[in-house]
Amino acid sequence: MASLSQSQLSLTTQFSSEVKKQFSLSLPSTHANPSVLFYGVGPFYLMPLIPFDVTTILSCISLIKNLKALGYYIDLIGISIDGKRIRVPKGTLKPDRRGHGGVKLDTVVLYTTLRGNIYEKFLVEFLRMLQR
Repeated sequence: MASLSQSQLSLTTQFSSEVKKQFSLSLPSTHANPSVLFYGVGPFYLMPLIPFDVTTILSCISLIKNLKALGYYIDLIGISIDGKRIRVPKGTLKPDRRGHGGVKLDTVVLYTTLRGNIYEKFLVEFLRMLQR
C-alpha cells in the first residue's frame, strides 16, 4: 500500500527531489488485471521484450490541491454519456474555499461515487440512453 496524498508520509513526498513529481496510475477494470503505477517522466516499458514506451499512449491531467484535504483532486470540466454533456450544478466539480466539493482521485474505493444531485442527473440521462 502506498499513499499518494500530499501528507509527509506519502510516497510522493518520500521520493528524492531528483524524481520529478509526476505519476501515471492505471486502474484495472477487473480484479484479475493488476494496477500499474509509473513514477517520474519515463520512458516506461511494461515488458523488456517489447520495446514500446507506454508514455506515448498515456493521458495526462493536472492535479488540484485542496488546501482543506490531503488527497488529490482532478480538474474535471464536465460529465458526458455517449457524447452528450450532463448539466451538473455550477461549482460542484471544483473544491470551494472551504474545501467542499470537487472531484477526488480515490484509489481505495473500487467504484465511482457521485453526490446525490449529480447522480440523479446522471441516472436520468443514462436511462434515457438505454431506451434508445
